[in-house]
Amino acid sequence: MITITEIEDAIIEELKSEISYLKTCGSIGEFEVDEIEELLVQCPAAYVMYDGGDFEEGAGEALDRDMTFSVIVVAKNVRGGDEARHGKGSEKGAYDMIEDVRAALTGNSCGLDITGLLPDREEAIAGDKEIAVYGIKFRTRCEES
Repeated sequence: MITITEIEDAIIEELKSEISYLKTCGSIGEFEVDEIEELLVQCPAAYVMYDGGDFEEGAGEALDRDMTFSVIVVAKNVRGGDEARHGKGSEKGAYDMIEDVRAALTGNSCGLDITGLLPDREEAIAGDKEIAVYGIKFRTRCEES
């Protein structure tokens, strides 16, 4: 049986290896910061979390588990305007980051016995003149013994 932690860790490692410009890539627990200045140093960043799952009767005594994982990206640009979302020059914006995460993970099983990750939904989470936070959800399935 593959654990939630194993899948989350595998997604993080895949993102680290595929998206080299990330300064921070980890579990959502690492997203806690006390001051905005601390967050700005860590960007561009991606954080992974397990959203939940559903069980369905599989073959024999097995259960199939459909799971959803989110990747949250955080981009910053101290010049303000649209640049935190759109990027500027070689600096990646949140839109670029979402596209790169989707390209890195779509159809990817991250070396585990799960179905390839499929994107489900993208959405804005938060933002201001300097920071843009967006999320993308992925679905996968594995068999529980």
